[in-house]
Amino acid sequence: MTAAQTVRKFSLGGRLVGGLFSTSMLLMAARVVGLVAGFGTQIMLARMLAPEGLGIFYFATSIAYVISMVAAFGYPVIAVRFISRYRTRGKPELGETFVNRAQRDTIIASCAGVAIVVVLAALIPGDVTTRIVVAVAALAIPALALSRIYASIALAIRQFALSYVLNLLWRPILFLAAMGGVAIFIATPSPIMATSAFVAVSAIIVGLQLKGLVSHFPKIVNSTVPDRRLVYQWRVASAPLLILAGFSTLTNELNIAVLGTIISKPDLAVFGACLKLALIVEYAISLIHELVAPDISDALGRKQTGAIETAAVRANIAAMAAALGAIAGFAIFGRLVLATFGPDFVRAYPVLLVLVGAQIIRATFGPSVLTLISAGLQKHVVQVYSLSVAAFLLGNLVLVPMFGIMGAAVSFAVMTAFWTATLGIVLKRKRGLRVDFVSSLGVLRRAPAGFASLLGGAPSSVPAHQGN
Repeated sequence: MTAAQTVRKFSLGGRLVGGLFSTSMLLMAARVVGLVAGFGTQIMLARMLAPEGLGIFYFATSIAYVISMVAAFGYPVIAVRFISRYRTRGKPELGETFVNRAQRDTIIASCAGVAIVVVLAALIPGDVTTRIVVAVAALAIPALALSRIYASIALAIRQFALSYVLNLLWRPILFLAAMGGVAIFIATPSPIMATSAFVAVSAIIVGLQLKGLVSHFPKIVNSTVPDRRLVYQWRVASAPLLILAGFSTLTNELNIAVLGTIISKPDLAVFGACLKLALIVEYAISLIHELVAPDISDALGRKQTGAIETAAVRANIAAMAAALGAIAGFAIFGRLVLATFGPDFVRAYPVLLVLVGAQIIRATFGPSVLTLISAGLQKHVVQVYSLSVAAFLLGNLVLVPMFGIMGAAVSFAVMTAFWTATLGIVLKRKRGLRVDFVSSLGVLRRAPAGFASLLGGAPSSVPAHQGN
């Protein structure tokens, strides 16, 4: 393939504007509306529950999220791979069998998780309200776990409304409506009521996902007996990828759950609000990276280093713009934003800047995770992620008692720097590739017309080298 042909196929102007942005407009619009609803809900919760109650709510729901991710195994990661494989090979019945087995295993594991959490909440001494809220939140574990599975299945068959829109848009809107009803009709809202609304919304979302998938996978509601060798293959493939299924969510929710045992609930509420604001930026960067993942995967299969560089340039410019814009916005308006949660939250302004600033580090090292996974090097990602989670928790246990919630923020930033930089090094050593922001600047310096095409849609002159 000539450079001109590669440019036409992977051009910055045509592919970015026609693929990265236009294909994601619905998702981004849904996410923006969902963020507004979610932000409104967080403010409402902070006002209704006060820092103590909000901290209890964050603590309990974080436990539910962590257990639900474990219950889903690594099925959300392998769903696209196996369902796509079976559909392209003309064996859709195997895809239905996979869906049925993933659902069955997840239901069994999540119900066991509910039982364990409820028993521990009943037996472990502590504040009665906290124990009740934790037990109520545990009821959401099956719905949360199945929702992760269904979202990946829907993504595999390109049903984006079921995969993204329900979770990005309707989940926060329904929760906002539920909490609005509580605020209107209940004189003294409590964390128990807020958590009950959380459980109800989770059940509604997973019910809508299931209803949408039944037309594509009729056997999803029936019991099937798959070949044991297939079940073994799926479980072996999924188990090691558990941490890949949601590293960001796992670390953040696990962090909240652990912090809830060593800091006061008001401090936990303040830190949780800052973390959720920072995660808005993290999600934007992750979405940008995911949108170029197919280009990177195709280019790896064809051994087109230039096409990989082109995709990385697109992602890195957009991600860095998002990160820098966010830190500038929060630097100027951060105190005002925190004040909307309540006067006690404003003291966490430095914490918010550290957490949001960590996303600049994330953007700097580019889509290395997805590139490694596309290259079949997910084992190294799992190893780095596992080490990062362990070091993160250790860092919290050491820094938080000394520096409070600022210690938690610093631990988060250090963890982000560690895993992003390490995976960048692994990618360079294993495949001879760089997808970080600095390398993208080098690509643009070699072909400055590429940046003009990025903005104007003209063909790019970024060279496309064959091989590695």
